[in-house]
Amino acid sequence: MAGMHNEFEVSCLGLDDYSKFIKELRYSLLNFSKENNDSEIAEKALTLSVSENSDYSILNTILLFLEAKKNNE
Repeated sequence: MAGMHNEFEVSCLGLDDYSKFIKELRYSLLNFSKENNDSEIAEKALTLSVSENSDYSILNTILLFLEAKKNNE
């Protein structure tokens, strides 16, 4: 992500923290999907990338999947 922005933007906008967050979130979601045998969550988690602008949409989709599963329990 740092390659797309200059150092000022990275530090002032918190993009380095965002990048770390997305990587950690992706890892956590993949572990969750493995533990729960949930291929839909795994598929969506694999599409998360620190270099894409569509992460908001992907995260909303994951949230909807998780809420639907919770409501079905």
